[in-house]
Amino acid sequence: MGNSKYIKNGSEIIVVPGHIAAAAEWWANSITAPTHDNGDTTRNGDVGSFLAMLLCAGNPVTKEQAEAFKLALIESLMEVMKDRSYFSIHVDYHPDRILAEAAREAGITSTQCFSWKTSMNISEDKVEVSEGYAAPRKVIWTKED
Repeated sequence: MGNSKYIKNGSEIIVVPGHIAAAAEWWANSITAPTHDNGDTTRNGDVGSFLAMLLCAGNPVTKEQAEAFKLALIESLMEVMKDRSYFSIHVDYHPDRILAEAAREAGITSTQCFSWKTSMNISEDKVEVSEGYAAPRKVIWTKED
């Protein structure tokens, strides 16, 4: 398996396709330091972002939870991408189903620990993400990496 990653899950080593490993790693890092950019540059927008930041800071994601989240997300992505070559994950103000389920499995209770207005496109050739309102897409992994 070219571009695969070997990830330890307890006493087991699992082989994870590169695009899935890159996607899960990005989200696991993101939930430990989320951005709350909803595009509202007014005082109300600043207050909303600040309150979300406080909610997340009051219930931070631990390293152990981030690792458990990553493993749960890998498992879900490997299952969902068995029959497809493309998948998208999104957060508006709350995570979509696949992210919410991985968070729940990891014991993460605050949905404010996800970056607002964020989307990720995952394919076997590349993974790209847009983090925040109207943020440009950035390629975070390619098959050639």
